[in-house]
Amino acid sequence: MKTQTLLAAAKPRRDPARDRISFGGGVSTDYATSRRIEGFRDVLTEAGLPPAPEQIIACGDPSGRAMQEIAALCDRLGDLPAGLLVNSLTTFEEVLGLFVHLPPGSFDRSAIGH
Repeated sequence: MKTQTLLAAAKPRRDPARDRISFGGGVSTDYATSRRIEGFRDVLTEAGLPPAPEQIIACGDPSGRAMQEIAALCDRLGDLPAGLLVNSLTTFEEVLGLFVHLPPGSFDRSAIGH
């Protein structure tokens, strides 16, 4: 449901790399995270947008790691992706540390969800 909402809210930029929705946080071997990733993949695949491996950033739980990985994603893209689904509240709180340093306009064309 969250992925569907993000997909509907994402605003295309006519940039294939940035038009994607990414999944960030969690440990891929954790049951809850693996189920969320499975749902994320299923929704995007059903929409005709099967996710590329780099759209799923299951980076583990060490403090600061999610923020670093999402920052690296933004650096690669030159901005936030069209959508970002953050795995958990803990990861979302961590990623907020990155968001406070982004220019306000960064959120105009991105949908963020948890």
